[in-house]
Order: sequence, then structure tokens, then C-alpha cells
Amino acid sequence: MPEPSEVIVVLHAVHDAIDEDVALAALPPGTRVRGCVEVCPRRLALEVTPEVDWETLARDQRRTWDQEVEPLRTRYPKAGIAYFGLAPIPLAVQLGTLTERWPAVYVFQRRHDGERSWLYAGGTEPSIAGPNGPNEGSRSTEPALVAVSITNKVDVEGARAVVGSTSAEVEIAADALGEDVLVTMEAVRAVAEKFRQALDLIERNRPGVAAVHLFAAVPCGLAFLLGTYVTPTRDPKVVTYQYLRSEEPRYREALRVPERHAATPTLTLDQRAQAVATRTAWETERQALVAFLTQSNASPWWNVLGVHGAALGHGPIGSLESALDTPLGRRIEAGAGDVDGFQLDDEREAWVFSDELVTAIREGVPEAEVDRAGRMLVLHEALHHGRQGLNADSARQIRLAPKVLEELDYRADVWAMMHNFAYEQMLDRSWSEQRSRLTGIVDTAVRTMWAFDAFNELGSLEVRRINRYLIWYTQLVRLERAGSLSDAMAALADKPVVELVGPPVAVRNTRWVAKLDGSGPLTYELVMLTQRGDLVRAGSTNAASVIRLATALGAHEGDTVRETIRGVFGPRS
Repeated sequence: MPEPSEVIVVLHAVHDAIDEDVALAALPPGTRVRGCVEVCPRRLALEVTPEVDWETLARDQRRTWDQEVEPLRTRYPKAGIAYFGLAPIPLAVQLGTLTERWPAVYVFQRRHDGERSWLYAGGTEPSIAGPNGPNEGSRSTEPALVAVSITNKVDVEGARAVVGSTSAEVEIAADALGEDVLVTMEAVRAVAEKFRQALDLIERNRPGVAAVHLFAAVPCGLAFLLGTYVTPTRDPKVVTYQYLRSEEPRYREALRVPERHAATPTLTLDQRAQAVATRTAWETERQALVAFLTQSNASPWWNVLGVHGAALGHGPIGSLESALDTPLGRRIEAGAGDVDGFQLDDEREAWVFSDELVTAIREGVPEAEVDRAGRMLVLHEALHHGRQGLNADSARQIRLAPKVLEELDYRADVWAMMHNFAYEQMLDRSWSEQRSRLTGIVDTAVRTMWAFDAFNELGSLEVRRINRYLIWYTQLVRLERAGSLSDAMAALADKPVVELVGPPVAVRNTRWVAKLDGSGPLTYELVMLTQRGDLVRAGSTNAASVIRLATALGAHEGDTVRETIRGVFGPRS
């Protein structure tokens, strides 16, 4: 590849700061720099810990890319990209996948000798062996394993223990290993080309493979270049791993690339203005809600529902705290703030909601219900941040306990919905009006839940998110069939027991995640208990509809999920 004439510089400074002047000194003389963007979702030590939230870091990287790098590409379409990286392998690979259709990519690697410069040392290039197959055809759908050994030897046996049974194992390795053995950019490209060949062989001879597990002991710049060779439409999903020296197993799954979902959008000025107006309206609604609750002076909390609240007055839901004892009293900031979704900012003593989340809610919820969505969202999170003690940090620490998170969410959901029901002055209306409003409130809440998944990977969901959707679509059917407000309250007091069986489940990024594309060796079933305690199984005689439900969950098609569950209940009696 010829030397670059103009470039956009990306400084991927995760493990350490990158001196811009030192980096630019590595560019060929006369190269025009059209812009310089630092990508640093978070500073991480070289010894990365198991608790790293890879998906959040990847989302933050993508946001920086979309908002700062892509506009430069639009302005300078002929410019190449010059990458300088000090980052974990998974983040470097993921960032590389974002370069789709970039005309030219140049990677620079910091040397580990005394100079510590980004200039290639030059000299004898190593010999690169591999890929060693697969050369024979097979219809196996089991994953493939690719090991790339440049700085160190990949422990293929340890990798195999993590992945399990495979349809192919491919190795690419330098004849001499070390941090600085790739002494020219051509040597880096030679390894990347070998990786491309491996993907081609897997695609040609293992067409049923849906995932390639990549174990890479490589310099950061090469990891980025490997990512540029992964295409979202052609290749299987590539699963990246982080090596943890002091943990067992030492390889931990980090990110799956490329991302096959809608990118975090670059919002228009009008959308950002609408987000400010929405947060301002939510703050007005929050103040009115606090005034209503202060006037009602309900204690315990369910007395806000008058005589109808008794059905909720028993058990864990009945013992929840008063709304006025939670952070509901904190104001909602009109500005966006630099947050991922939302945050209760203790320093500002305010709720902060991002423009992206507010826009996703506005797009997913009917316009007339946006204020209701904001009321219930802040109610729900106020309870979490109160005595429940569920915030961003604690939720991250218990991600592998989906049943606990499911229970906390259900209690907060019911509590928020019932406060909103009372606030909307529905207690003295006819049952027909009450039922319509109750189902509308639940529908608004569920559509708001989907807004939090708007930018997540299609085709899979966290297990706890699946359970939450199944619970509330089941409750919607129960409420549709309730004969009175008392029946409805009794239904809400009884959390549905419902599970989807069949989708393959695995731990990804310290989360239990289910693949929702209809695949897997197990028979798909929807298993539930009725309010009377009867066991209901849908799938053994109606499997197609349950597979449809699973794929609808993966595609974020809530209306299809609702209709399928309604069909499981059968016609109204």
C-alpha cells in the first residue's frame, strides 16, 4: 500500500495517554493530518480485571467514532486512517470493525525498546505460518476457533476448554514471538491477510458456522487491523477474548463483532432540542407527582390506591417504601450530560438522562404517552436507588443473578405503575375505563423498556430482559381478562411464573445472554403457571409459534410477542 498523503488520526488511549506529537512524528513526511480524535472510553490498567463492562466501553467507543470520526470521513472522503493504539485486544478489534469501507488504513505500533517511538524499526520480517485449514468441507454448525500468536503463544488447549466442541481449529503464528517482531507495516498486514484467509476458508468449507472464536496474542495495532477485515454482512460473528493472567479460566469472552444492530445515532439538532423539551416536561411532571403524593400522605405506600390497594398490601410489594422516602425528590436536569442512558448524579443532586435514551423513548412510545413514560421511569429508578440499593454499580456486580434482578425489577415496575395509576385519577372510574388505562400504563412501561434495548445487538437478549418482557406481556393478557379492579390488583400482586426454554444461553460480558434466532438443539417451549397454579406448556404441540416468539424477542418486535402470548392463553372464556 502506498504511503498516505492525508489521514485522520485516531489515538486509542485506553491503557495510557498517547502523546500526539510523538505519534504524528511517525507519519511519513508531508502527510496532511485532517483531524485527530482520541478514543478513550475509560482508562484501564494493563492487568485488566474480570469486572470490566466490555459492552459499555464498546458502546462508548462507537459513540465517539460516530460523533467525531465519521464527520471527518464525510468531510475528507479521500483521507486514510492512521491508528495509534494502547488498548485491550477486544476494544482494538471492535474499533477496527467500525472502519467499514474506509479507503485506506495505516496502523502504527509503539515499540518496546528504549526509544518507545511509533516508528517501525525495520529489518528482517518474521515468517508467518498458517492458516492450517479448514481445507475439507463440512456442514457442521459448531463454532470455529482461530488462534493468532505473535507476541506470545496462544494456549490452544485452554482456548478449547473455554469454547467447547469446535468444527475447525485454525492457527496463525510467527516463527519468532515477541512484542516487536513485526518490524514493518507490511509485516503487520501480512498477518492480517492470513486472518482474512482463515475467515475465507471457514466461510467456504464451514458454511454452517455462526461464530468464530478469536484468541489473539498480538500487538494492539494488529488487533485493530484484524477488526478491519471482519465484515458485518459476510463473515460469521467473531468472538473476542481477554487474557487474564491471574484468573481461571484465563481466557474470558469480551465482545462479539461486528455489531449487527442499529448504531447509536448521531442525533440532529432538532432531536436534541426535543430531548431538552422532553426532560423539561418530565421535570414539571415530577414536581406535580411529588405534590400529589405529598397531599395524599399515603402510608403505607399502597394506600395511595385507597381501598383497592389492600391486594398489594401483603408480602414484599406491600412492604416497599413510600415514594417520598426515595430520591424521587431529586430534580430532572434539562441538559443531557455525558451519561450512558441515565444517572442519578449525587454531585448535582439530579437525575440526568441522555439525549439518545430520551430520543429512543420518544420514538418507541406514542407521543401522548411520553410524559407518562418519564413519570414511571423516574419512579421505577427512584425505588431502585432508595432502599432497594440497585444502582449502576450494584447491578453490574450481580448480573449473573438474573432471578434476583428480575424480582427487583418486578417490584419496582408494579410500584411505579400503581403510583401512576393513582396520579392519573382513575380510582373512581368505571371498570371499563380502569382496565383500558391499566393496560395502557403497562403498555407504555413495556415500550419504555424496549427503548433501553434499542441499540443492543439484534438476535439476542439478556435472560433477565427476556423474563421481564415475558412477565409483562403475560400480565397484559391477564389484565385484559380481569373482571374488576380487584381482580387486576390480585393479578399484579402475583408475579407470573413464565420461562422460555430452548434458546442457547451463555455468559457474555458477565451477563447471561440467550441467542434468539430459533437455533439450538433443544425443543422450544413456553412454560408457565396459571394464577390457579396449573402448568401450561406451549411448544411441544405448537413449537412454531414459540420459535416465532423467540425470534420476535430477538428482533425487538414487542407486538408480535404480545400476540403470541395471547394465543397461548387461548380465546377468552
